[in-house]
This record gives sequence, structure tokens and C-alpha cells, in this order.
Amino acid sequence: MNRVVIWGAGQCGKWLRKLLEGSGAQTIAFVDSDSSREWEEFEGLPVRSPKDLTAIEWDRLFVAVKGKERVAEILGQLSALGLSERVIETLPPFLMEFDARCAELELSARLVREHRIAGAVAELGVYRGDFAAKINKAFPDRTLYLFDTFEGFSERDIAEERREGFSSAKVGEFGDTDVETVRSKLPFSEKAVFCSGFFPESTSGFLNEQYCFVSLDADLYAPVYEGLNYFYPRLSVGGCIVLHDYDSIRFRGAGEAARRYCSERGLFIQPLWDMHGSAVLRKPKGYSWRV
Repeated sequence: MNRVVIWGAGQCGKWLRKLLEGSGAQTIAFVDSDSSREWEEFEGLPVRSPKDLTAIEWDRLFVAVKGKERVAEILGQLSALGLSERVIETLPPFLMEFDARCAELELSARLVREHRIAGAVAELGVYRGDFAAKINKAFPDRTLYLFDTFEGFSERDIAEERREGFSSAKVGEFGDTDVETVRSKLPFSEKAVFCSGFFPESTSGFLNEQYCFVSLDADLYAPVYEGLNYFYPRLSVGGCIVLHDYDSIRFRGAGEAARRYCSERGLFIQPLWDMHGSAVLRKPKGYSWRV
């Protein structure tokens, strides 16, 4: 029997468990060195302390954490417990570095070119512009609309997060950015239109725009739901919205907003194979982009 224990009761561990589901492995527990979580559950499984590893029966242990130093620390703890001879595996660099969202971006750019799909490209939730630069490079001939407060999370959105218990996000978080920082990273900055301000008010001058690709990375429930309300009706047939944090532990509101929007309209969102819980919503034939 292939009984698996995963060290890392977090986003990486959650992602790895899903990856192992089709291999016949049975994940029996998570391990976390945070003593405050010793008796908690995570993803429906018990969270055990490292010392419990000598008392429970398991066949393989996966270290599902990021960072070489942290991995080395955990391997040292396992050695101190006398478990260094057991089947212990760390994640290969490829799995840690693979980004399904970037792969979806490249695929979408190719489909847009091949099928001549009309529209601009956009991102809601730009932060410091790393993914915006990738969009700009993939779509060098398309106008790139960048929606963000460029001041971090707004109190108006955080209020709903607190009320619904979606996350512990704070006002001003991700505020260490500005337009010029983002602009400096764009390979075709002349194609960028910066839409600063609170969303969706910041869309007031672009209500007749059409889009072929959108990155929705606003993290919080309210802007994700409003982002779908704005972008999906304006999405060209064959175009797509890539949603970051759809299956996130830290930002549960993003997934809740997407599920609500899709349920209300009979749409289906496709999760992607990545550590951050991304998903893609593509517009099929039979829909018009106009509101």
C-alpha cells in the first residue's frame, strides 16, 4: 500500500496532494512544524507534528515546501528523528518552477493569432507588473489595459473580506508599487494604458472595449466578482480570462466570487494544474461580447 504523508500544510501541499490523487497514492496526513496546528485538519486530513512520524505507519513522505534552506531544515529534522533512511522525497525544481498560468498565456496568444480573435488584452491586479510584462510580450500588437489602485488593497474591498471571513488581507497590502515601476518592465510600454483607481469605477472610459485575453489577479472577493462582471461580457468568442488564486488557501474570496459568477450564468471554469490554484474561463461560441 502506498501511504503518503505530505510535510507542508499549505498551498504547495494542497497542490501536491491533487497531483498524487491519480497515481494510486493515498495521502493519510499532513505534517507541519507549527505546534499550534497539531490537532487541526487541513483538506479533510489530520495535521500531525513531526514527532508523530515515528508513531504512524507511512510508506513515503513528500516535503512540499518552497526554498532550499527550508527544505534542508526539514531534512535535518527528519534525520534527527532517525527517519533519514525512509523514503523521503523533495519536489524537483521543475515542479516548483512550472507556471501553468504562463503556459496558458502562451497558448492563448497562439490561438488569438491563429484564429484572428479580436480585442485588447488586460490585467486587473497588476501589482509590480511582472505578469503584465509577460502579457505585453505575448501580445505586442494589442493594447494592454492595466487596472489597479497602485496603492494596495482598498478599505472598501477589505471590509467585505472581513465580514465574510474570506481572508486576513490588510488595507494597503501590495501597495509597494507605482505606475512607473510597472511601465519600466514592459517591453512594449507604448501599448499600455494605465487605469489607476478603484475598480470598477476605473473602467468608466472603457465600457465599449473588447478583450481577447484577461488576467484577473485581484485576490479579493469584491474586485474578482466585479472583474468578471466587466470583462466576461466584453470578451471575444474564443478569448479567455485567466483567474489567479481560484483555489487559493490565502485568498478564498477569489474562488468564491468566480463560482458565484459562473453559477449565476451557467458557465464552467476550468482549474489549471498549478500551485497557485489558477483557473481559466474561455468564452464559447453563442455569446456576443457586447453588453
